[in-house]
Amino acid sequence: MNKYFALRPVSLAVAAIFALGAAMTAFGVAPLPQAQLPAAQTVREAIEFSYEVSAPVERVIQSDRVRRGDTVSSLADRLGATDPEFTRFVATDPVARKLLRFQTGRIVQAEIDLIGRVQRFHYPLGASDSESNDSSTLRLTVRRNAAGAFEALEEQVALTRNVKVRSVEITSSLFAATDDAGIPDSIASQVADILGGEIDFQRDLRVGDRLSIVYETLQEADSLEAPSAGRVLAVEMSNNGHFYDAFRFVRGADDTGSYYSSDGKSLKKSFLRYPIEFARISSGFSSARAHPLFGTKRPHRGVDFASAKGTRVRVTGDGTVDFAGVIRGYGNVIKVRHPNNFTTVYAHLNGFVRSLHRGTRVNQGDVIGFVGQTGWATGPHLHYEFQVNGIQSNPLKIALPSARPLDAGALAQFKSLTAGYKTELARTEIAKVASFE
Repeated sequence: MNKYFALRPVSLAVAAIFALGAAMTAFGVAPLPQAQLPAAQTVREAIEFSYEVSAPVERVIQSDRVRRGDTVSSLADRLGATDPEFTRFVATDPVARKLLRFQTGRIVQAEIDLIGRVQRFHYPLGASDSESNDSSTLRLTVRRNAAGAFEALEEQVALTRNVKVRSVEITSSLFAATDDAGIPDSIASQVADILGGEIDFQRDLRVGDRLSIVYETLQEADSLEAPSAGRVLAVEMSNNGHFYDAFRFVRGADDTGSYYSSDGKSLKKSFLRYPIEFARISSGFSSARAHPLFGTKRPHRGVDFASAKGTRVRVTGDGTVDFAGVIRGYGNVIKVRHPNNFTTVYAHLNGFVRSLHRGTRVNQGDVIGFVGQTGWATGPHLHYEFQVNGIQSNPLKIALPSARPLDAGALAQFKSLTAGYKTELARTEIAKVASFE
């Protein structure tokens, strides 16, 4: 009963509204006489209508390594940019024009919006990270300002340096072991250069050899990129029952740093063993080798390194370019004269570094050319010769002279520095053993 009486007033109200609506409807459809209708009029009124179109705020950070022959346009295209205004600005602005002289191998970073416009572009101008002792680096930045116009500037950018310690066991090759441990190839290459005068990494490695490394990682303070590998700081290696170590030490403010064994002996050699990083020896030094083109046996007075076309070739020692040109069987070839009657030869090159010519001074490790297949070659590779008084010698076997050792004063400072590295390396070995147990 209560429920019935509670609903009844509502039902009466609905009925009343329905009736009123019906009456209004009847009134609304009643026709009017034609004379009472107002004359038709057309009304035009300007209505102010404003709206804003905002540029996309979403941006993508892209990075890539400069390749040989790159232009601003080709690099921007690989980064995903479609921005003719950017390329025009780089071609005309006096600061931005430095981008037209890209250095192969350097990493650029770009911030690109969703319609392909470059908002910010970074190119490193500073020295190689692995050689610099500075806490900052110089960078060229091209960016859009608040008005949407481009501007270019050179700026000092702080570098964050961290240290990593890794230990690996050799199962096949140096680079296979470091790859498995996540150690960058550039660090493995430095190890090969540092200990290359003591160990032949192509022939002397044995399964079960152990390697421990302390190395730097570097990152620009405002970069979204992953840290890059810097310099090797310390390395210890057991090889076929022998133990080797090396520690980086800076003698003074003018010194860029060198490597010494724990007793202060310098490991810097007059020459690098390998003119190419990460290369495979395809043909060794021999007095009678079957020539791949002619099939006849003849002496092979050098070492061939198989590598991809365009791979960078390093000069193995300080010296002066004696020849850069074409020799029949050698193809494109560079000869470098070194002190004490040493000469090195680099043949079958695809090309030379710009501005390289006879008389050019070069320093150990400088890139002088690129692997090719010119002359009598069946595939891309580097033919490398090492000559002493004009006579070819096996570059993988010849004894290389070392630099002077540390004096007593520097040795005390060096011992203090290496104590910390040895502690870190020992901890890594302990952790490695514990993980196997």
